[in-house]
Amino acid sequence: MRLPGLSAYAAAKSGLAVFAEVVCKESRCKVTAVRPGAVDTSFWSKVPFRLPPYHLKPDQVAAQIIQAYTEGCQGQLDI
Repeated sequence: MRLPGLSAYAAAKSGLAVFAEVVCKESRCKVTAVRPGAVDTSFWSKVPFRLPPYHLKPDQVAAQIIQAYTEGCQGQLDI
């Protein structure tokens, strides 16, 4: 999200993607940066907009991460 008031959030998320890519190259091991969409967490109580109707529950995200891990996913996992 690139919205006013969320600069630290946006910078951290962007930095994490690059960090994961570099760690993968340096260590030659599998690294996956998980990029979920809207997840029903307490984050939404701290921002001036509503949780989208197409949001995911944390357990749904966890299940998709586990599935990707067992399938050998690496790089970016967009959920």
